[in-house]
Amino acid sequence: MIQRTGNMFKPLDQFFYRKKNWALFLVLLSSVAYPLSIPNEIFKYGNPLLGFIAFIPVFMALSISPTRKYSAFLGAIFGLISSLLAYYWLKNFGNYSFYTLGGVTFAYVLFKAWLFTVLHAFTRFSPRYRPFLLAIGWGFYEYLKSVGFLGFPWALMPHSIHQILPLVQLADITGIWGLSFLMALANAIGAEIMLQLPYLKNQTRRLFLSRQVLVMVAYFFLAMLYGFIRLGIDIPVIKTADMVLVQQNRDPWRPDALNESLLDAMDLSETGINAKPQKPDLVAWNETAFNWFIEGFRNQPEERPFFGFLKEMDTFFLVGAPAYKKNTRDVMNSTLLMNPQGEVLDLYGKIHPVPLAESNPLWDIPAVKKFFQEVVGVYGVWTTGDEYTVFEIPLRQGGVLKFSTPICFEDSFHDLLRQYIIRGADLWINMTNVSWSQTDSAEIQMFVSAKFKAIENRRTLVRSTNAGVTAIIDPWGKTLASLPLFEKGYLRYNVPVYKENHYTAYTLLGDYFPFLMGLFVLVYITIFGIKGYSKPLQLAKQELSDQIFYSGETLENFLPEKGYYIEPVNEETENNIQPLSSKTENTDTQ
Repeated sequence: MIQRTGNMFKPLDQFFYRKKNWALFLVLLSSVAYPLSIPNEIFKYGNPLLGFIAFIPVFMALSISPTRKYSAFLGAIFGLISSLLAYYWLKNFGNYSFYTLGGVTFAYVLFKAWLFTVLHAFTRFSPRYRPFLLAIGWGFYEYLKSVGFLGFPWALMPHSIHQILPLVQLADITGIWGLSFLMALANAIGAEIMLQLPYLKNQTRRLFLSRQVLVMVAYFFLAMLYGFIRLGIDIPVIKTADMVLVQQNRDPWRPDALNESLLDAMDLSETGINAKPQKPDLVAWNETAFNWFIEGFRNQPEERPFFGFLKEMDTFFLVGAPAYKKNTRDVMNSTLLMNPQGEVLDLYGKIHPVPLAESNPLWDIPAVKKFFQEVVGVYGVWTTGDEYTVFEIPLRQGGVLKFSTPICFEDSFHDLLRQYIIRGADLWINMTNVSWSQTDSAEIQMFVSAKFKAIENRRTLVRSTNAGVTAIIDPWGKTLASLPLFEKGYLRYNVPVYKENHYTAYTLLGDYFPFLMGLFVLVYITIFGIKGYSKPLQLAKQELSDQIFYSGETLENFLPEKGYYIEPVNEETENNIQPLSSKTENTDTQ
């Protein structure tokens, strides 16, 4: 039996107390580094260097965490701190900001607690495969958090590297999920190297660590190579559309400011239209530019009625306003395409509303409605749209422009924007009103998320917003033109319509990559099982076994040096590790 001498022994509870403290410290490091890697108030467009290392501490923490229960605790701490730091701007969401920020944070506390218990199990596999399982697990999690009614596709790992254009071009093959796996793998292998530093003199350990690094470097090299090639391939410009994007920079929470906002939008539109001798093809305003049905503004504002203004400007307008769902009296958050005569040619109702704030599946339950009205301050909800509208307008140069209008944070949902392209849209015009955030980081986080959709589908993305980021993004993720944040202005631009003669792999196949990741994990677990070491004594046995194996020393040399000695073993006691205190106070003579 292997035992430790009395004068060198430290009780197991101290051993695990020390491990827990280190794990908590490491999680706290990642909880701060992760929000700093994505767009924030310190690094406006994120920090790619932090993106490659921010999760090294948290993966290390999961590997040394003694139990699944403690890993769940670490996940809750990580979810709490990182969410508050990354999404703190939700505190400005009107009268019910407590519930938006509090709800998102609470959800991530629960989600991350569950996630960390799963990843904890992955860390109990052989170190040879642990980084790959952690990377697959995290990549699949980023997909899960981004889909469904409660989907929140903000602050994904690849958002920290959006400025490294050669690297992010991979998104047109795998979607952003291939980059999530790549970033998680870099962090997981970094964590594995840090964990195994004490054992690197062992040749076997060095060999498989070098193989892990080689796989990661090969992945990066191939991704970068593909990116440079893709950046050098021209995509045909099949037409251009002359657009005026209006950014009036008005606070949407001030109902008394609506007239001022509309008058500003009309003045900016007129200035943009008159900036060139010819009329533009389209003028785009922002989401909910009108807070009531458009018919109510036939003679409003009194200073300059909107319908008279349309006739005077003699071009198509795209505006945000409430609208009834077809054949119902249910109201949708909508975009309306209007001609100079004030006719609504077509409309789109928001398909993916903000959960609980804009849409609540339990709204018709009296107790739920009463709670949201009297406690939260939500007095009504939008009806969800169900049509992937593709608008059409004639271009003055000839031909037709087909486009779709994702509203607000809809341009962060990968499959949603893919569906518009499949249904015939040439490009997207996002209509957004997030001026309530009052922070640069909120606007830029949404902008960065949207950039990846342009790359995934190789199409132009136009963003027309109240306060930012109003911009035009090309199919490689480059910003062709933009307006400053939180400043009144307009942007007139001949928007290029890029179109290849085939869909990208992502447009064609959709979110296949995360499904492959999930399938791989299920198959691996089914074949090899999960051997957990959740009990303290079992974890101590495993750690000592690893130390002996990877030290490069013989058993006889290693144990005395570490304070252990060898007792003759039989079949019942072989491989047991028995602490001194569990037998007797004086075992040195055994």
